Amino acid sequence: MSWAGAGAVVTRYFAEDGGLRPRTATGALMVLIGALMWLDGSRRYHAADAAIRRGERPQLPTRTIHSVWLATVVVTGVAIAVELTA
Repeated sequence: MSWAGAGAVVTRYFAEDGGLRPRTATGALMVLIGALMWLDGSRRYHAADAAIRRGERPQLPTRTIHSVWLATVVVTGVAIAVELTA
């Protein structure tokens, strides 16, 4: 949720005359990634809840952890590159 919130702030702060600029595109990308993270987190929560209720141990989502880490690094790198070129 914080990714989407930060993306909305970036998009709104850097929106100029309604046009799509590199900074607003970065913010929009952050909103999209935040929404995907929220959906995946909700799915994993319900799967873990069901496993716990069955008396099983929930699985560690290593692929998701790596994906979130990679998305963080990529979007941060894009934001820095956009800021340096602007």
